Amino acid sequence: MVTALQQPDPHVATSRVPAVIFGPSAAAAAVLLRHGIPVTVVHDGPLRTRLPAGASFQICPSYSEHCDDHAWVEALVATRSSTHEAPRSVLFPSTDRALLAIGRQRPLLDARFVVEAPPPDVAAMVIDKAAFAAWALECRLPIPDSLLIPRGSDPLAVRALPMPVIIKPQHTFQLEVSDGAKLFLAADGDQAVEMVKRCHSRDMDVVAQQDLSAFGSRQWSLCVLCGPDGDILSAVLSLKLRQVAWGAGTAVETIPMDHQVFEAGKQVCRALGTPGIFEIELRPDAAGAPRVIEVNARIWSQVELPQRAGIDLLYGAWCAAIGRPVALPSRYRAGIVWWSWKRDLRVSAYLARHGRLNAIEFLSSIVRARVIE
Repeated sequence: MVTALQQPDPHVATSRVPAVIFGPSAAAAAVLLRHGIPVTVVHDGPLRTRLPAGASFQICPSYSEHCDDHAWVEALVATRSSTHEAPRSVLFPSTDRALLAIGRQRPLLDARFVVEAPPPDVAAMVIDKAAFAAWALECRLPIPDSLLIPRGSDPLAVRALPMPVIIKPQHTFQLEVSDGAKLFLAADGDQAVEMVKRCHSRDMDVVAQQDLSAFGSRQWSLCVLCGPDGDILSAVLSLKLRQVAWGAGTAVETIPMDHQVFEAGKQVCRALGTPGIFEIELRPDAAGAPRVIEVNARIWSQVELPQRAGIDLLYGAWCAAIGRPVALPSRYRAGIVWWSWKRDLRVSAYLARHGRLNAIEFLSSIVRARVIE
């Protein structure tokens, strides 16, 4: 059964075990502050959105792969001195870079924080798109038809897949820095080979996957809280309302749980076998069956949406991290819209120029928006 979380337990909410958000997530800070939890956001650059009143911010040295780990760890540990005289803070990563950085220094951070993140090997595997595809194929999980093309192998191998295909680099955040895109959509074999070569030249392995967007624009976001054995304790399902092909969702709406989507997510979580919060993104194949395209093992963009829908996954993860019982079901509300207005206006303008925007649906979703970023 899919469960929700009850109203905050006053004893838990006032216990003041602090939370540290590693990465730029004002939304996560807002979720936890509503429960009276002290929150510090730590990032290596300025924040693009304002933090809610009551949250503190600390800038730290770069936590990218080739930077000095000692410097950002020292800044992260320093947050404990400003969080009163509480027990170890709960540390939540909100970016892939932060998740990888935590993995590099996990023993040291475990001694100073309650780290709410998967083990380093699991985190690294999920972030690495090629490694994740290989693992998913080995576990027989429902993913799109995929072909691994590691560095040093022949890029021409991609021609074995029917076109068009999605070219995913090993680390999408690195490609976004170098090329301004997290992945590539290749319309034909020549484009696919060129894009594989480009990823290889950036020193990244590649996984080529079937382009499921050809079967429609429907894309689900299944957000879950898992127990120690990977069983799903609570979940909320959302539908991405607008996005360009294989781009980030800009408007997302909670919908009633779909049995097939939930079962696919359950397979993933049990295979991972680790507690915590995860976002699982899925698309339907030609037969309508959900296929897993990505798993985020950290706080995601629309993290505030589950709370507004009555299923407070982040608060549940905080409770589990400090050994408090996670509340059982109370309510779940479909039809709650999360809206990233700046990105959505750009995407909607693009869709309108290409005759693909339904004006009535667009306006209706804005009226229904309850979480605006």
